[in-house]
Amino acid sequence: MDKSAELSPSLEDYLEAIALLQKRRRAVRVKDVSRHLGVNASSVNSAVQTLSQKGLVTHEHYGYIELTQEGEKIAGHVQRRHDTLLTFLTKVLCIPQHIAVQEACAMEHHIRSRTLERLSKLNSFALSEEHGERSRWLERFHQLLEDSEAHNRRDAE
Repeated sequence: MDKSAELSPSLEDYLEAIALLQKRRRAVRVKDVSRHLGVNASSVNSAVQTLSQKGLVTHEHYGYIELTQEGEKIAGHVQRRHDTLLTFLTKVLCIPQHIAVQEACAMEHHIRSRTLERLSKLNSFALSEEHGERSRWLERFHQLLEDSEAHNRRDAE
Protein backbone atom coordinates (compact mmCIF):
# COMPACT_ATOMS: atom_id res chain seq x y z
CA MET A 1 0.00 0.00 0.00
CA ASP A 2 1.23 3.51 -0.84
CA LYS A 3 1.89 5.24 2.48
CA SER A 4 1.75 8.68 0.87
CA ALA A 5 -1.92 8.05 0.04
CA GLU A 6 -2.58 7.69 3.78
CA LEU A 7 -1.12 11.08 4.68
CA SER A 8 -3.05 14.28 5.20
CA PRO A 9 -1.71 17.49 3.66
CA SER A 10 -0.61 18.53 7.15
CA LEU A 11 1.45 15.36 7.67
CA GLU A 12 3.01 15.81 4.22
CA ASP A 13 4.00 19.34 5.29
CA TYR A 14 5.67 17.95 8.42
CA LEU A 15 7.63 15.39 6.37
CA GLU A 16 8.68 18.08 3.90
CA ALA A 17 9.78 20.40 6.73
CA ILE A 18 11.77 17.66 8.48
CA ALA A 19 13.52 16.78 5.21
CA LEU A 20 14.37 20.42 4.53
CA LEU A 21 15.69 20.93 8.05
CA GLN A 22 17.74 17.71 7.85
CA LYS A 23 19.42 19.03 4.70
CA ARG A 24 20.30 22.31 6.42
CA ARG A 25 21.44 20.82 9.70
CA ARG A 26 21.76 17.14 10.40
CA ALA A 27 19.97 17.09 13.76
CA VAL A 28 16.29 18.10 13.82
CA ARG A 29 14.36 18.65 17.04
CA VAL A 30 10.68 19.33 17.67
CA LYS A 31 11.43 23.01 18.33
CA ASP A 32 13.11 23.33 14.92
CA VAL A 33 10.04 22.00 13.12
CA SER A 34 7.81 24.17 15.31
CA ARG A 35 9.72 27.32 14.33
CA HIS A 36 9.92 26.39 10.67
CA LEU A 37 6.19 25.75 10.30
CA GLY A 38 5.02 28.36 12.80
CA VAL A 39 3.08 25.86 14.90
CA ASN A 40 3.29 24.96 18.57
CA ALA A 41 5.46 22.12 19.85
CA SER A 42 2.48 20.01 20.92
CA SER A 43 1.23 19.98 17.31
CA VAL A 44 4.66 18.86 16.14
CA ASN A 45 4.80 16.13 18.80
CA SER A 46 1.39 14.84 17.74
CA ALA A 47 2.35 14.80 14.06
CA VAL A 48 5.72 13.17 14.77
CA GLN A 49 4.01 10.48 16.82
CA THR A 50 1.64 9.74 13.92
CA LEU A 51 4.52 9.72 11.41
CA SER A 52 6.48 7.42 13.71
CA GLN A 53 3.54 5.00 13.94
CA LYS A 54 3.42 4.95 10.13
CA GLY A 55 7.15 4.14 10.00
CA LEU A 56 8.12 7.42 8.34
CA VAL A 57 10.22 8.95 11.14
CA THR A 58 12.10 7.82 14.20
CA HIS A 59 12.00 9.94 17.34
CA GLU A 60 13.03 9.34 20.90
CA HIS A 61 11.28 11.47 23.51
CA TYR A 62 13.18 14.80 23.70
CA GLY A 63 15.53 13.49 21.02
CA TYR A 64 16.16 14.08 17.37
CA ILE A 65 13.66 13.43 14.60
CA GLU A 66 14.96 11.45 11.64
CA LEU A 67 13.23 10.41 8.46
CA THR A 68 13.21 6.72 7.69
CA GLN A 69 14.03 5.58 4.18
CA GLU A 70 10.30 5.51 3.35
CA GLY A 71 9.85 8.95 4.96
CA GLU A 72 12.67 10.36 2.82
CA LYS A 73 11.07 8.88 -0.28
CA ILE A 74 7.67 10.43 0.43
CA ALA A 75 9.19 13.78 1.46
CA GLY A 76 11.09 13.78 -1.84
CA HIS A 77 7.85 13.24 -3.78
CA VAL A 78 6.17 16.10 -1.92
CA GLN A 79 9.16 18.38 -2.55
CA ARG A 80 9.21 17.52 -6.27
CA ARG A 81 5.48 18.32 -6.53
CA HIS A 82 6.12 21.62 -4.75
CA ASP A 83 9.10 22.49 -6.96
CA THR A 84 7.24 21.67 -10.19
CA LEU A 85 4.28 23.80 -9.18
CA LEU A 86 6.48 26.64 -7.97
CA THR A 87 8.42 26.66 -11.26
CA PHE A 88 5.20 26.74 -13.26
CA LEU A 89 3.68 29.51 -11.17
CA THR A 90 6.76 31.74 -11.11
CA LYS A 91 8.48 31.10 -14.44
CA VAL A 92 5.53 30.37 -16.73
CA LEU A 93 2.65 32.30 -15.14
CA CYS A 94 4.85 35.08 -13.65
CA ILE A 95 3.17 34.88 -10.24
CA PRO A 96 5.21 36.75 -7.59
CA GLN A 97 7.38 34.39 -5.52
CA HIS A 98 5.70 35.07 -2.16
CA ILE A 99 2.27 34.28 -3.61
CA ALA A 100 3.50 31.33 -5.67
CA VAL A 101 5.02 29.65 -2.59
CA GLN A 102 1.66 29.77 -0.80
CA GLU A 103 -0.23 28.56 -3.88
CA ALA A 104 2.23 25.71 -4.52
CA CYS A 105 1.92 24.61 -0.88
CA ALA A 106 -1.85 24.47 -1.22
CA MET A 107 -1.84 22.71 -4.59
CA GLU A 108 0.93 20.16 -3.98
CA HIS A 109 -1.29 17.99 -1.80
CA HIS A 110 -4.15 17.67 -4.27
CA ILE A 111 -2.61 17.41 -7.73
CA ARG A 112 -2.79 14.03 -9.45
CA SER A 113 0.39 12.31 -10.58
CA ARG A 114 -0.53 12.42 -14.26
CA THR A 115 -1.36 16.13 -14.09
CA LEU A 116 1.93 16.82 -12.32
CA GLU A 117 3.84 14.81 -14.90
CA ARG A 118 2.30 16.85 -17.72
CA LEU A 119 2.94 20.10 -15.87
CA SER A 120 6.58 19.10 -15.46
CA LYS A 121 6.82 18.42 -19.20
CA LEU A 122 5.21 21.79 -19.93
CA ASN A 123 7.78 23.47 -17.67
CA SER A 124 10.61 21.74 -19.54
CA PHE A 125 9.10 22.62 -22.91
CA ALA A 126 8.34 26.25 -22.03
CA LEU A 127 11.65 26.96 -20.36
CA SER A 128 13.87 25.11 -22.83
CA GLU A 129 16.59 27.31 -24.29
CA GLU A 130 17.35 25.03 -27.19
CA HIS A 131 14.18 25.75 -29.17
CA GLY A 132 13.90 29.39 -30.18
CA GLU A 133 10.26 29.10 -31.21
CA ARG A 134 9.29 27.69 -27.83
CA SER A 135 10.90 30.53 -25.92
CA ARG A 136 9.24 33.06 -28.26
CA TRP A 137 5.77 31.76 -27.45
CA LEU A 138 6.55 32.06 -23.74
CA GLU A 139 7.78 35.62 -24.27
CA ARG A 140 4.55 36.42 -26.15
CA PHE A 141 2.52 34.90 -23.31
CA HIS A 142 4.40 36.98 -20.72
CA GLN A 143 3.73 40.09 -22.83
CA LEU A 144 0.04 39.18 -22.92
CA LEU A 145 0.03 38.96 -19.12
CA GLU A 146 1.75 42.35 -18.79
CA ASP A 147 -0.66 43.98 -21.25
CA SER A 148 -3.65 42.50 -19.46
CA GLU A 149 -2.44 43.73 -16.07
CA ALA A 150 -1.76 47.21 -17.47
CA HIS A 151 -5.28 47.26 -18.91
CA ASN A 152 -6.75 46.15 -15.56
CA ARG A 153 -4.82 48.91 -13.75
CA ARG A 154 -6.14 51.53 -16.18
CA ASP A 155 -9.70 50.26 -15.68
CA ALA A 156 -9.29 50.44 -11.91
CA GLU A 157 -8.25 54.11 -12.02
